[in-house]
Amino acid sequence: MTARKLLTPLSTHCNLIYAFQVHAESVTIGTCAGLGEKFYIQDSIRVGSIEEALLVENTIRKVWENHSNYYFIEAEMDIEEKN
Repeated sequence: MTARKLLTPLSTHCNLIYAFQVHAESVTIGTCAGLGEKFYIQDSIRVGSIEEALLVENTIRKVWENHSNYYFIEAEMDIEEKN
């Protein structure tokens, strides 16, 4: 799974190529920031703004989008929609 904290280590070109080549699968679960303020509440762990969370999510998606085994699970309000 791709975690937000992996963005910093993946920031250099060489690391991006290495990560792209060695990972068999990558799954990103979309941030609930895209669902709006009602679902994205800042606290001591979730310190970034909605805009920052979406920027990180979009950056991760761009890094992995051409990988043959990349999967993105959109944030949904209803758990039944996450299929």
